[in-house]
Amino acid sequence: MAGLSSSGFQKKTLNEIKAEIETSLRLAFGEFINLLPESTFGQVVGIFSERESLIWDLAEEVYNSQYPDTAEGAALDNVVSLTGTERIAAQKSRILAQLLFGTVGSNVPAGTIVAVDGNPDARFLTDADVTLVAGANEVQRITFSAVPGSGSWKLSLDGEETGTLAFNISAAALQTALNTLTKLSGVLVTGDFTAGFTITFAGDDGKQDQPLLVVALNTLMNGPTAVTTTVTQLTAGVPQGQVTMTAEVTGPIPAPRGTLTEIVTPVTGLDRTLNLEDAEVGRAVETDAELRLRRSLELQKAGAATVEAIRAKLLTVDGVRQAIVFENDDTIADLDGRPPKSFEAFVQGGDDQEIIDALWESKAAGIRTFGTETGSKVDTQGISHTLRFSRPVEKRLFINVKVTKDFSASASLASLVRNALATFVAGLQIGQDVVVYPTLISQLNSIQGIVDVEIGIGLTAAPPLGQDDNIPVAVNEIAVIDDATADILVTVV
Repeated sequence: MAGLSSSGFQKKTLNEIKAEIETSLRLAFGEFINLLPESTFGQVVGIFSERESLIWDLAEEVYNSQYPDTAEGAALDNVVSLTGTERIAAQKSRILAQLLFGTVGSNVPAGTIVAVDGNPDARFLTDADVTLVAGANEVQRITFSAVPGSGSWKLSLDGEETGTLAFNISAAALQTALNTLTKLSGVLVTGDFTAGFTITFAGDDGKQDQPLLVVALNTLMNGPTAVTTTVTQLTAGVPQGQVTMTAEVTGPIPAPRGTLTEIVTPVTGLDRTLNLEDAEVGRAVETDAELRLRRSLELQKAGAATVEAIRAKLLTVDGVRQAIVFENDDTIADLDGRPPKSFEAFVQGGDDQEIIDALWESKAAGIRTFGTETGSKVDTQGISHTLRFSRPVEKRLFINVKVTKDFSASASLASLVRNALATFVAGLQIGQDVVVYPTLISQLNSIQGIVDVEIGIGLTAAPPLGQDDNIPVAVNEIAVIDDATADILVTVV
């Protein structure tokens, strides 16, 4: 029976409504009344049955709006608010350290727009006024315990190594070797093995802090004695200006390190700008499906100490993007080394202490936490407790892409491809395998002008084209792109 009953709401169909109205008319005007669709009464039946059907549709929507599984939009917001859940609003991407270069004394006003190279729609605005200062170039020195007579050595910057350097390399040759690194181009080198080499980060590398050079290989010898090397910072790099930036629109707007460089708003005296780190990517407004799932997880917090309750609590910590919890409920250590009656939480993002606090608030008494990260929590009795959790092991990916273009391709096609792949990898979950076909490769479908794609993917730099097997990711790992400009090689032909 249509209507509200013990089994729920049953909507009356249009055909049922039409049949009921026709029956009523026959009872009132006789069995042989003309109810054909072309007749006057037939037209009346059609009009009123449709209007009544719309009322039943509305009644169904009102009924469904009372329940999280069927409510939508604002109605769903109202329902989940009864249990204290609120929809996560759309958020804008953020740049925490944007460097500004130009004429000393120039003012860069708040609201200055800068776009990502190759992605003009990815626009960010400066959050404050900045007046450019002189700044200072970073200067480092490499000294040697003795002048080497044999052997070789290598230098590394931010994980990237030079080629093998000779025991008698000149300052000019060392300068060339350093400037071949992808992150450097304006380094100046003076000195020798006796006085030491002075490294000045100038040009596009200047006026900014630089990581300390690392001696990645050293077989230098002075006769039978090993030559030791020391790298020191003589002058810290000082930027001419630094500012935080916020994306112009909400949503996941990516800006990989070193790509936010296109000045959209002309500013007198502002010559160049650069982001030191990847953007903190924003998000779109939480969808109905995501909101329903999160509410379900939050309700499980009431059953504190369960695996799902612990995970739900961790996901409420500000900045936590993902969390996964494994328990060992046996009386012996498991294969992953977790002690008996313990659990290990893998957490991506979030402050260490806030995670420790969340674990203390959700774990059961007498149950141990396990992991590589350690913190402490003082309870209301003044007793300090040690708790542990783990960060997912980052599995660094390298991607090599060869793209064949046609006449319609953008001049910034390489950047568009790089940004699309970097954004995809950034969205992968803990323990999620990297599936090349069709998942990863389909990220390029919406980029105009691509005729053909060859891809290589692996865990070492510049994987050969055709090496396109899926990358398995363990349950405690997460696939990452460490530096999009270095890790994703794009060739356009």
